Amino acid sequence: MDPSSNDKSLSPFVYWGQSSDKITLRVDLKNVKSPTIDLKHTSLEFQGSGIGAKGFNEYSFNIDFFAEVNPSDSFYKLNDRHIEFVIKKKDNLLWPRLLASVVRPQWIKVDFDRIQPEEESDAEDDGSLMGHELDELIPNQQNSYRNFGQKDFGRRKKSMNKGFKVEDFKKSYLFLYNLLQFVGFLYVFLIIAIRFCKDGIHSFEYTYQLVGKAIKFLHLMQILEVIHPLMGYTVGSPVMPFIQLSGRALIIFIMIGSEPKIQTNPWVSYLFISYSAIEILRYLYYMLHVFKVNIWFITWMRYTAWVVNYPLGFVCEGVILFENIALFEESRRFAIELPNMLNFSFNFPTIIRIYLLIGFFPVLYFMMSHMYRQRVKVLYPNRSKVKSN
Repeated sequence: MDPSSNDKSLSPFVYWGQSSDKITLRVDLKNVKSPTIDLKHTSLEFQGSGIGAKGFNEYSFNIDFFAEVNPSDSFYKLNDRHIEFVIKKKDNLLWPRLLASVVRPQWIKVDFDRIQPEEESDAEDDGSLMGHELDELIPNQQNSYRNFGQKDFGRRKKSMNKGFKVEDFKKSYLFLYNLLQFVGFLYVFLIIAIRFCKDGIHSFEYTYQLVGKAIKFLHLMQILEVIHPLMGYTVGSPVMPFIQLSGRALIIFIMIGSEPKIQTNPWVSYLFISYSAIEILRYLYYMLHVFKVNIWFITWMRYTAWVVNYPLGFVCEGVILFENIALFEESRRFAIELPNMLNFSFNFPTIIRIYLLIGFFPVLYFMMSHMYRQRVKVLYPNRSKVKSN
């Protein structure tokens, strides 16, 4: 069988296997000396000269993974017989297939040496097979798979099918959640824009009255984004979502929601516009990302618009905090005054002053630096460092 991927480029046979935390790839090339390898979070590119199915030639391939991997924790082994990759997964889940595409080229094969029974619980085996590739193994049971037995095969396939159903549920849930947030923030943005086109700057006096409840509801829903990583629905840490949500909750529920006099301030409208513009792009990107759809312009906008929106949002928050100092001092809202049973006093305007003096710019710098790193990572990834062994 010709392993070439097309008429112009030869691809070596690549045998793959998996466990819950890693992918193994065995590239069937001999005497490869200095291959060019580029491992990214979503793909692997290979080019090198060696002895393959077409003799000594230049071989290459490109694999777009089903899900993200960790390049920094991955490595490869190079010897005279083949090249072996050990690639760490990000999701620690069994994949239904190796590739993002459902179409598998002929030069990608199942690595039967990597299909080994794992320790089983009293319930069901978690399995280490390759999803839809299971069907390919049935004709070869007389070779390396018969040892598992037909009963074990059925149990493993049943377990895999359950895993697919859970994964499908996660995708559907995340898509619907992101769709709800996208529609919600788009509604807020359009209401403010339509009202402004009709009444001009005078419409800003009624912005909170028109969309305040929607903004509160949407940000309450964002609590789920702190829970998602903890439940394994998304990758990453819950720390950044918690920090951002906490700051916004303080502004929306305490600074604006509890002070009627600030609700008619134009800066509230500017703030809601900034929030909405950021979130419309973010949730649109996440909706597409759930199903591995990558539209470059949307990705670029999602990781570029913050350059304007983040400083604008921070300026709006700063103005609202500053103007609330006088309002809170007048109303004594959230203040604890002496004398009292605990002999303790608390003046909320003082806390606001301290934050504006020593905390405002460091927090802005921290958030901008975080988004800059994310932008570079996604839009301009450096050549991934693959550990050689």
